Amino acid sequence: TPGPREDVRDALCGGTLAGLPAGARVGTGSTRRIAQLLALRPDLEVVPVRGNVPARLARTRTLDAVVLAAAGLHRLGLAGEITEYLDPEAYPPAPGQGAL
Repeated sequence: TPGPREDVRDALCGGTLAGLPAGARVGTGSTRRIAQLLALRPDLEVVPVRGNVPARLARTRTLDAVVLAAAGLHRLGLAGEITEYLDPEAYPPAPGQGAL
């Protein structure tokens, strides 16, 4: 059986959702996250990003922020990169996120 479930939330790295200016460029590799970001902040420019977690985090040098699963950041010892945990009530996580 799997161990306890990790944090289910998505996390923003590089800024806060409320603090990002209009037109800020935010990266994510998920269609779900793109739709949710634009529903909450239609003034953002969402940029598709690919690669492993460290490669995606490195994109904060050329983007204003990136959105990643908090569980993955925790497991890789990169929780210190999180600048905001996104509220699961307003920004629902993927089904099963954090379970494995």
